[in-house]
Formats: sequence, C-alpha cells, structure tokens
Amino acid sequence: MSIGRGFDGKTVLVTGSTRGIGKAIAIEFAKRGANVVLNYRKKKDIAEDTLKEVRKFNKDAILVQADVGRKEDVNRLFDEVEGVFGGVDILVNNAGLGISYPFLKYPDDLWERLININLNSVYWCSKRAAKYMVRRRWGRIINVTSVAGILGMSTLAPYSAAKAGIIGLTKVMAIELSPYNITVNAVAAGLVETKLGLSMFEVLSKAAHKPVSELVGEWARDHTLIGRILKPYEIARVVTFLADEDSSGITGQVFIVDGGQLIVEGRII
Repeated sequence: MSIGRGFDGKTVLVTGSTRGIGKAIAIEFAKRGANVVLNYRKKKDIAEDTLKEVRKFNKDAILVQADVGRKEDVNRLFDEVEGVFGGVDILVNNAGLGISYPFLKYPDDLWERLININLNSVYWCSKRAAKYMVRRRWGRIINVTSVAGILGMSTLAPYSAAKAGIIGLTKVMAIELSPYNITVNAVAAGLVETKLGLSMFEVLSKAAHKPVSELVGEWARDHTLIGRILKPYEIARVVTFLADEDSSGITGQVFIVDGGQLIVEGRII
C-alpha cells in the first residue's frame, strides 16, 4: 500500500462525511493531499467542526449541505463541487441510515426513504460523477456497504436490501466504466464503533440493564475472530487503498472488513 501524499491534485467527494466512517475517510484523504468535499444532511455545527479537523491537513477542503437521498440535492451538490474544483476524481458513497422495525410492520414511506438514502444515492451520485471521470478517462468510485447486505439483518429490511443492492450495482458499474479507466469497488463493513453501529446496543442496554460497552464486548467475543469491533479508520484505510493508483488492477470487488464475523457465523462466501 502506498503511503504519503498520493492524492495531490485529486478531488474527493465523501457523502455523509462529517462523523463516523465518513469522517475518518475524509481525514485519511486530506492527510494524503486530496481536495476533500465534505457532505452533510443536517447538524451543521458537527459538520463545521469536522471541516476544521480536515483543514488541518488540507486547507482547500469544502463543506456542502445536501440530502443525497433526494435527487435534486445530489444535482445541487455536484453543481457546487464542479464550480469549485471542476469535478470529482474520486467518489466515496458512504451516506447511510438504518432504522429498526419488524418486516411486517415496516412503514412503506420509511422503506422508500431509506432505499433513497442507502441505494438510490449511490446510483445518482455515481452517475453524475462518472460523466466527469469519463471525460478525464480516470476515476475511482468506492461504495461503502455492509455485511448486512450479505447476511441480512433482522428488523433492518430496507438497510439490508439497499446494502445488497450496492454490491450488485458496484459490479455493473465496474463492467460498464472499465473502458474509461474507472475502477469501482465496495467495502463491506462489519460492526464499527460509530453512532449508527452502536445504536442497537443502546436499546438492548436498557432491556438487559447492562452498559453498552459490556454488551458490545460480549457481542464481539461471540461474533468476531478479533474479539473487538472495528474502528472507523480501519475502514478508511481500505477505502484510500482502493482509490490509489497502485490499486488500478482491482475493480468490481467487495472487500469485507468485518473482523472475521462472516467466518464465525458460518456464512463463508
């Protein structure tokens, strides 16, 4: 894996990038010289704090508010990025949201909303970014998916369906964009120490009368080979590797970063 400032002059857009995995990805790219576009949906104060952190490594980073689950916002996001940097060289589709309901009781409007955020946003953003990449005859698209798209996850039907859809879309884009020197890959994350990742344990904590940290530790010991959950930077470094020129021979692949969860649970693919 290359180290150093390998992305000087490249513009990177990371959707959903002001906290959690997205924030870690943005910081890794900024450390290596990329012009980073941070994207957030709401909570401007958190977004501005992240921008300050990223600008410690690259002062040219910008922040754009857009709900990528809405096509009109995606177009506005890219219009703004193209106005500043000309286009997106590296796209990281990271934005995601999971809300728990039993399958038979899942509200139809919420299903549609979550499919838009988790899956359609990847299609809309990739299509817009690829037009610039095709003209430049170079590009990288990395889609952050989840083991939920491989295993399925109870009470998270739209999230699991969308993450599975991302895997299929990744392969199709890799095939169709390969003539233009554009690679497309996905990173399927296991349980990561983020607000979204820990949210299910907060509910269980109240029912079990145990602290979240204890429940997480128990889960990790039972469900992973490494005995712990992942840190956001561990996902981020795989993403930056896939964007690097040294990875130009890798496309259409799904990199599973789950601490061995799929092996422990007996679902080897």
